[in-house]
Amino acid sequence: MGNHKVSNMKYYITFLLFFTLAAYALANSQPEFIIQDANVPNVNFKLDALTALQEAWELYPNNSTERDGAYADLFQYKHPQPSGWNVASGCLTFNVRRTYLFVDILVKYYPESDVIMDDPTTSSPPQPISVLTKIFN
Repeated sequence: MGNHKVSNMKYYITFLLFFTLAAYALANSQPEFIIQDANVPNVNFKLDALTALQEAWELYPNNSTERDGAYADLFQYKHPQPSGWNVASGCLTFNVRRTYLFVDILVKYYPESDVIMDDPTTSSPPQPISVLTKIFN
């Protein structure tokens, strides 16, 4: 009878550990978008920039060139400009004149990894990558 209780306890601990790691992986698989700075006429530009960038990330999660193009196109659809919108991403800093319209968004995400943490108590989890993305006109 004592072995049965130990067996059940091991089962529950294993299940809890698996569930915790699965929840951690799911939570860290979605990029986090944070507006850093902006020079736009109203809050709608900021919200539309966030939405357009999130949609571009969903369309092209692993191709930054396609993602930047989609971001510019989606934002142009909402806020047309005669010369279109430019996107710069992956830069630590990218300065434009304050007379330009722009939105800076920091994207934090966890890279996909084939590494499996054998022992979660001694292995360190993957660190997030931060990418500054600027849309400007």
